[in-house]
Amino acid sequence: MKAATPLDRRKPSQAPFQTSTAIPRAATFTGIPTVGRLFSHSKTGDHYCTASVVYSTKHNLALTAAHCIYSYNSSTKTGYYRDKVAFVPQYDAGNAPYGVWAAKSLLVHSGWKARADPDLDFGFVTLAKDPTSGKNVADLTGSNRLTPNTALPETVHVVGYPASGTSSNDRAVQCDTTAIHRFKYQLAFDCDGFTGGTSGSPWLWKYDPVKRQGKVIGVLGGYHLGGDSSRRSYSSLLDKDIAGLRDQAERAG
Repeated sequence: MKAATPLDRRKPSQAPFQTSTAIPRAATFTGIPTVGRLFSHSKTGDHYCTASVVYSTKHNLALTAAHCIYSYNSSTKTGYYRDKVAFVPQYDAGNAPYGVWAAKSLLVHSGWKARADPDLDFGFVTLAKDPTSGKNVADLTGSNRLTPNTALPETVHVVGYPASGTSSNDRAVQCDTTAIHRFKYQLAFDCDGFTGGTSGSPWLWKYDPVKRQGKVIGVLGGYHLGGDSSRRSYSSLLDKDIAGLRDQAERAG
C-alpha cells in the first residue's frame, strides 16, 4: 500500500484565488471509520484514491469518483475497469484498523464509460464480506447516507487522503467549508490541502462529530477530475443519475 501513488496528480497551489474571504486549510488527523483509501491497479501501476462507505441494504457499498475505478482513453474512446481494487477504512500511516476489504464488483455510469462525462464522475464499489467474520464493511464502520439533490450552499465536512510525502504524512485530512452550486451540473468548495489522492472524498453535510457520520452530497471529482488546484475542488452534481446507479449497484451486489 505504501508503494501506491495517487491516481490524480493535483499539486499544491502556487497562488491564492481572488476571493473576498480567507480560504480554510485542511488539517491532518487520524481519520474516521467510514472513509478510507481505495487502492487499485491499472496499466500504469498501483494507485490510490479516497472512498467512503454509504448506506445500502446489504451494508457493502463504497462510493468514490468514477475515474478512480474506470480508466478512459479519450484518444481511442475505450476504457476498462481497474483491478485489484481494495478499500482500507480509516487508513492511517500504513495501518488498517478495520482491515482490508476486497472489491467484489465495480460500477460507473454508462455516460462515464462512453465519454468520461465530468458530470457523471462517481462510481460504486461492492465489497466482499470479511472471510473470517462473515461481516460486511458497514457492520463494522457504520455508513454515511447518500443524499442527492441537496439545495446549496451548505456547510460540509470533507475527508480525504492526499499524496504521501506531503504534510499529511500518509494520513487523512479534514476540512469544514461551504459547498456551492458552481456550474449547471457541478458543485465546488474552497479549502487548501486537497492534493493528489483525494479524488472520491465525500462531502459530508450535517456531519455528526460524535457518530463521525453524515450525509453525502458531493464526491470530489467531476470538472478537471476534481479541479486543477488543491485549493478549489469540484464534484459532479449528485441527482437522479447517482440515485439510479446506487440502486443498480444494490441489485447487482
